[in-house]
Amino acid sequence: MWVIKDGEIYKPYARKDSTQCNIYRCLCNRNDTLMIAQCRNSIPYHLFVKALKHYGFNNALYMDMGTGWNHSFYRDNNGSLHIIFPKTHDYCTNWLTFYK
Repeated sequence: MWVIKDGEIYKPYARKDSTQCNIYRCLCNRNDTLMIAQCRNSIPYHLFVKALKHYGFNNALYMDMGTGWNHSFYRDNNGSLHIIFPKTHDYCTNWLTFYK
């Protein structure tokens, strides 16, 4: 779902906002570069959205699937594995694969 679209916070929120704190993740682009943005600590959703806007993301798609489904990692240019969230079970399905 959209979080930021064409440089503006997408309203209405597709995700219900609350004071509950979580770690959120989005696929974003800024200046024609794709990246994953994720908060380091648990925060309310509206603060995460404001931070994406503050850092100048042109577009952001929400990617978090909820507790237990957030296993994530990336490989750097040398192929080294960097775990963002450890695996909790065998059914993590929220994946994006980029090819050259």
